[in-house]
Amino acid sequence: MKLLYLRTHYWFNLKAGGSVGHTAGVINSFSKQTNITVVANDNLVGVDGDIKVIKPIKIPLCPNDINELFYNKRIINYLKDSDYDVIYQRYNGFSFSGAYLAQILNIPFVLEFNSSDVWKIKHWKSNDKLFKRVIKSVYNTLIKLPIVNIIENYNLQKSDIIVV
Repeated sequence: MKLLYLRTHYWFNLKAGGSVGHTAGVINSFSKQTNITVVANDNLVGVDGDIKVIKPIKIPLCPNDINELFYNKRIINYLKDSDYDVIYQRYNGFSFSGAYLAQILNIPFVLEFNSSDVWKIKHWKSNDKLFKRVIKSVYNTLIKLPIVNIIENYNLQKSDIIVV
């Protein structure tokens, strides 16, 4: 079996933490059981095998959320003619490339879903100063929440297996 592991979160240079250890553990465990290809937007600490880093998109003055949204196209273009048996992707609110690729390649899609970004946008509050909180609130309400809601539902609907 040929497994494609996608890591497309727009977090960079992470050296430690729960997601770092978890991601490395999942990838390293898969590599003992199957033929795995890891495609990511950054090097992944603790991963034993090769990682194909697809350069992230960084449009100046553009929020990382929106850069990540555009990054899906780069991933899709890079992998649209690939030959895998299954795609595994850790969910993030602006990432839909794994679900889309699985659909066009007609292969199973495994979604690792640790939490709802829609819920986090609605319920997690910031400790920023008032002006920054207001700007974030407007951005979250008018731009981020509608996009994430669509992408989250798309990922959940297109997944063949959801890992939590």
